[in-house]
Amino acid sequence: MRILIDIGHPGHVHLFKNFALEMQKKDHEILFTCRDKEFEIVLLKKYGFKFKCFGKHYKSKIGKIRGLLKFDYQMLKTALRFKPDVFLSHGSMYAAHASFIIRKPHIALEDSENMEQIRLYKPFSEVVLTPDAIPKKYGKKQVRYNGFHQSAYLHPKYFKKNSNYKSQLGLNSNDKVFLLRLVALNASHDFNLTSICNEDLFSLIDYLKERGHVFISSEKEILKELEQYRLVIPPEEIHDFIAICDLVIGESGVMTSEAGYLGIPNVLIVDLDLNVHRRYSELGLKFHFRDLNDITLEEIKKIVANIEAIKLSYQNNANLLVEDSIDLTKYMVDLVVSNYENKIN
Repeated sequence: MRILIDIGHPGHVHLFKNFALEMQKKDHEILFTCRDKEFEIVLLKKYGFKFKCFGKHYKSKIGKIRGLLKFDYQMLKTALRFKPDVFLSHGSMYAAHASFIIRKPHIALEDSENMEQIRLYKPFSEVVLTPDAIPKKYGKKQVRYNGFHQSAYLHPKYFKKNSNYKSQLGLNSNDKVFLLRLVALNASHDFNLTSICNEDLFSLIDYLKERGHVFISSEKEILKELEQYRLVIPPEEIHDFIAICDLVIGESGVMTSEAGYLGIPNVLIVDLDLNVHRRYSELGLKFHFRDLNDITLEEIKKIVANIEAIKLSYQNNANLLVEDSIDLTKYMVDLVVSNYENKIN
C-alpha cells in the first residue's frame, strides 16, 4: 500500500511515527505532508521519513482561508503524483478533500472537538477515530476507541524512560524540575483564548525557581528576561524531558496530557473545556485552571508543596490508564491492513 499522512503540528509526527514505522516494516510506502510550523520538518528528518512540505503555515483568519485554497491545491497535486491508497491525518481538511477527489479513503483522528475544522473534513472522510472520552456523536463514520492519542506513542511498548536523562542534562537526581509550556494560540480553535499575562508568569517563575530548576518551552517569542529559562534540547527528546519533570505547567493541552499519560503531575492553564482534558482530570492525571491569577497561583503552590505525594498518585493512576487503554498504533495498523490492503486496484 501507499499511504499519505498529513501533519499539522509537531505532535502529529509523534502520533503517527510508530504507525509509519510498523507499516514500513510490512513493505508499505509512506509519504508525510506538512506545513512548516515549528519542529515538524526536524522530526520527520530525524525519523528518516519521506515528506513533502507545502511551506509556511498561516496564522491569521484571512491567512487560513488563503491557506485552505493553497494547501488543498498542493495536497491534490502531491496525491496525484504519489497515488496513495489511503490517507491518514489528525483531522486534516487538505487530506480529506484530496482523498475525496481521487476517490481514496481518508481516516481522521479527532480529539480537539473543533467543529469548524470537523465540518470541513468529515463529509470527505471515511472514518473518524475518536477516544471514548468524547461523548459527541459524529455519525456513522465515527469509530470510538478506549484510550487517548498519547496511547500511540507514549505506550510502554514504544516509549522507554531514560533513567540517565537528568545526569545527561547536568542535573542532580534529587533536583526538582519544573517545565512551563507556552503556546502561540493561533490555531483556528484558539482565536478566543488569551495567554498567561507576563505579570502572573513572572510571579509563577519567581516561586518555582526557589524550589527547583525552571525551564520554558514556547511556540512563541518569549521576553528577553526569560531567555535564561529556555529549554534547549533536540525536539525528539521532549518526552524524555517531560518524564524527568516534577511538574509541567502550561497552556498546551497536548503537553499536559502527555505528562499525565507518563504519570507526571501537570497543570493546564487555558479557558478551554475539552472532553479529553476533563477525562484526564477525572482519572486524577491533570489539574485544570481557566486562568493564572492570585487564586490559582496559590493552588499551584499547594500542589508544589505536596508534590511527592501527588507524584505517587499520578504514577498509580497512569499505570491504571495504560492497563485499561489500547495500543493505538497497533489498532491503526490493524484497521488499515484489514480494511484496505486487499482493496488495492
